[in-house]
Amino acid sequence: MTLLKSKITWLVVGLLLAGIGGAIFFIPSEKSSSVLEELRGLFPGGDAVRIPLVGDSPSRDGRQSGGFETEQGIIPSVRQVSAVPVSGATVFLRGGSQVIRYVERTTGNVFETRVDSLATTRISNMTVPRIQDALWFGKGEGVLLRYLDGETIKTFSAKIATSTEGGRLQGSFLPDDITEIAVNPAGTKIFYLQEAGGGSVGTLADPDGGRASTLFSSPLREWLLSWGSENKILFTTKPSAEAHGTAYTFDINTKSFVSVLGDVAALTASISPDGKTLFYSSAGDEIGSNLLSGGNTTESVLSTFADKCAWSGSQKLLCGAPFTLFAPTDLEAWYRGEIALSDALWTLDTTTNIAELESAFGDFGTMDITHPLLSPFGTHFLFINKNDLTLWSVEVEKATSTPAR
Repeated sequence: MTLLKSKITWLVVGLLLAGIGGAIFFIPSEKSSSVLEELRGLFPGGDAVRIPLVGDSPSRDGRQSGGFETEQGIIPSVRQVSAVPVSGATVFLRGGSQVIRYVERTTGNVFETRVDSLATTRISNMTVPRIQDALWFGKGEGVLLRYLDGETIKTFSAKIATSTEGGRLQGSFLPDDITEIAVNPAGTKIFYLQEAGGGSVGTLADPDGGRASTLFSSPLREWLLSWGSENKILFTTKPSAEAHGTAYTFDINTKSFVSVLGDVAALTASISPDGKTLFYSSAGDEIGSNLLSGGNTTESVLSTFADKCAWSGSQKLLCGAPFTLFAPTDLEAWYRGEIALSDALWTLDTTTNIAELESAFGDFGTMDITHPLLSPFGTHFLFINKNDLTLWSVEVEKATSTPAR
């Protein structure tokens, strides 16, 4: 079974569980300092885990409990961007504004808003139903729409015509049955995998499929891709509690692989933009996470995994971390959509290994963070709530004039 088809199966099961997720996991209120203090017991870092109490950090507490003023009114610091399921989102700069775009899952319509605006505009009305995944390129001007047509995985590369509201998506199809695909940080290239014989073939191309070049073939098929730095793609094997995983970096210029990790159970991984730090999960009795930098491995104070984290520059991560410790088999069950997790949002400084709580979400409900991303100025953390596939935004910093790198 291909990875996209597996994701679709897991999605169906996950949506059935979404209705009971809130009954299984307890989310403490933002206003309850005593409950927040008890969170320390869930993390191995002791004093390295900073949980601000009410009044300890006025600017941070103000962002969580209130919001910020605009001409339209108060923009909530924790904001539900979409009320319906989405397939994928991006956030990019237009002038001095941080613009959010997302694809509605059921229709394939594209919507747009800003981090400092409550107004939402539909910018395409072309219906492409049952979009399972949407990856963005070209600074938000293009999107790869992925869906199943019978047993065939389709990938449509589209440019968004935005001259008038309700424009069309114009583009072309990439080859059928692309099992994995990644977009480079600049949004100018794509790399994708297709099954070939008993293995896989990797191809580099423009986002519209042009100038395609086969870079490698491998006897393995179950690769996951992460394009964190400009010339290097991180390859990891599919996480498993039983089969130990491996990770490699692949240099698109030299067409060479370098081994990064091996023999790690329940492996998920993410590499920093400068390529110097690897954040990865591993399994003992519970799932833990680690930092690999300069040949040295440090146990992270946060117990989470890479698919819940986004880099802020090359020294900080913003991560959803579950309130409850979970076993290696739970990680596989989460990917299959059989269980839900309940997360708080943390910032982890990878140089000091100190974590600080951003939000426990409180009355906003159960958040199972997936598809995380950070806005260009590093002010807003966006994610899809796996429980119902809605899009959310959390203000984590005040705006600066320099995009996060």
